[in-house]
Amino acid sequence: MSLGIIPSAVLPAIRASCHELRLSSNIQINDAEVDAFLLGLDQAAWEKDAGLNKHGIRLPLRFDTPEEELNIICVLSLLNFLSGYREPLHRLTTRGAWSTILSLVLSAHLSSSAASSPLSTRGMLAATPATLASLAQITTHTEKDHPTMGPVVKVGEKDLEAFEILELLSGVLNETVVYIFKKSLFLLNAISLRFSPSSPPSADVPPTEVSFPVPDVRDLPIFADNVIPTILVHFKLLDVSASTDPVLAAGLTPAPTSASSTPTPGVKLSAVSAARLRAAAIDVCAQIVSRAHELAKTDATKAWLGAMRETDLDGYLWSLAKVGDLRSVPRMVETGTVFY
Repeated sequence: MSLGIIPSAVLPAIRASCHELRLSSNIQINDAEVDAFLLGLDQAAWEKDAGLNKHGIRLPLRFDTPEEELNIICVLSLLNFLSGYREPLHRLTTRGAWSTILSLVLSAHLSSSAASSPLSTRGMLAATPATLASLAQITTHTEKDHPTMGPVVKVGEKDLEAFEILELLSGVLNETVVYIFKKSLFLLNAISLRFSPSSPPSADVPPTEVSFPVPDVRDLPIFADNVIPTILVHFKLLDVSASTDPVLAAGLTPAPTSASSTPTPGVKLSAVSAARLRAAAIDVCAQIVSRAHELAKTDATKAWLGAMRETDLDGYLWSLAKVGDLRSVPRMVETGTVFY
């Protein structure tokens, strides 16, 4: 199947390298749990939670041209990281990573002049932590009692986590104008779901004819972030207990912490450990979909599984992770990364 603007060697390379890294890290796929998961799926719930609306970026705005909307989608995809800062973002903004980025980009679109907006090349290069803090409504200082004069005098204390987040954001905007590296699959999928003629229109976002190429994304792998690998381990679809990586083998459940309104942070992983777990997530999801297609041929009641795609599974698992008790499952944490 042609993938249009996606080079033909890219997707096989992603899957093969992730498979090899999972094997070399001795992260196991639990075949029995995979079958139990698939056979326990409810078709109606699947169709609801694996729908296109779980992946697409449909903004409640009117744009002058498709290119203007495409630019916003690209910037959202470029800044679609900060997953390792879930806890501090809830403390600083009461929002999660995606909601914070969405707020920043929409604020830039609605309030900035064309010349200075972070949505333009010039504005990207000129973006600073201070300008981004204002757009994203991130509090950068906390009030503390004066160390010698007490509570009658307040002093502003720099919030180090806030500045770490803002410096990552400004660094990406300052240095990355065209290339989107690891977030490219998310971007391609978002472009396809918004601008493909086969995508269902919504009431507030009508179909649009465009002059730029729209990729065919039917064979994309999952978009491995911090949420889906965590949920796969939680569901026992992945078993990290015998991993050659001692941090993963120790488990992803952190030590209990005091009660708090902010999300409980998960185990902090190095870049190497996080890459191993995310690669395993890509590999197991490919195998889950392959097994779903096998079951569809042997069980008439599960024939609908034959249409399952990896991006559908991504959307379904991501949706489950945002509901009920699963929302409180601590996510794996990698800070300092701009890749997810």
